[in-house]
Amino acid sequence: MVRKQIGYVGRVQGVGFRARVEGLARGRGVSGWVRNEDDGGVTLEAQGGDRDVRAFVDAIGSEMGTLIRSANVTDIAIVANETGFEVRR
Repeated sequence: MVRKQIGYVGRVQGVGFRARVEGLARGRGVSGWVRNEDDGGVTLEAQGGDRDVRAFVDAIGSEMGTLIRSANVTDIAIVANETGFEVRR
């Protein structure tokens, strides 16, 4: 089990980025959340099996790579008993 926090920079607000990320999380065995930041970026946390999280992050890059200028990935602590993936406001 792993948990990643990823900060995306680019044209990632006002383009359906969070909704698409939420959709990509479905059926992938990934829990967590995604939210817009005041600086114009988007932050997400994704938790699950290493392969599942990697596939999820790769899917984000494949689907929305043209909108992403950079992504800062950090390993963070697991959140116990977390289920589902949500858009936070």
